[in-house]
Amino acid sequence: MNCCGQAIMDPFPPINDIEEIYIEDNTFYRPFDNPYRNKLFINLLESVYQRFGTDWYFVARKCLGVTSHQKHRNALGIVRSTWYLLQVFKTLEPGIAIVGVDIEPDAKRNAPAEIGPHIITGDLLSLKLANQYNIITIKFVLEHLLDFRKHINKAVKLLAPGGIFFVSVPDIESLTAKQLKHQWKLIDDPVQRIGHIHWFTRQSLELLAS
Repeated sequence: MNCCGQAIMDPFPPINDIEEIYIEDNTFYRPFDNPYRNKLFINLLESVYQRFGTDWYFVARKCLGVTSHQKHRNALGIVRSTWYLLQVFKTLEPGIAIVGVDIEPDAKRNAPAEIGPHIITGDLLSLKLANQYNIITIKFVLEHLLDFRKHINKAVKLLAPGGIFFVSVPDIESLTAKQLKHQWKLIDDPVQRIGHIHWFTRQSLELLAS
């Protein structure tokens, strides 16, 4: 931990190790067995969880609320499992134009048919996006990047005047993180190779925003 309140992996992993996690292992799109799949009412409970048990709706509502005064809104999502957020934006605001950037090779194929065409597979830094966006979300991404500042700088250039840039990262000073310490799953998840190399705090995120 340094003076700005941010923790980092030391030493940093080589780029080959990072690509292995996200591209070769297909970490965040590989299906996991649901131990409750045969339980009664699982379909109903799963739909309720997707709507109220995750933060997708919170993110979308917050962004749409901040930009409610703007006409012809468009959103750029740079998040893990991009299609979830894009689908929520379309559910809440059917007329919004959406674009998702996802490094996962199977991102388009695994998305619903109506969302897949809006997903661009690749790294934000290598893509040429001509538009400016009223809404840009980077959710649970910065902690995976070797140099997240480059992605932040490009996202800022793509942000339209008066738009919202929504950033979400795990908080290493959260109550759960302090209680579990090295067993916190966002440091070492026994089920999934998470690939985090940065851990942020409120202080470090405020400094980044400023």
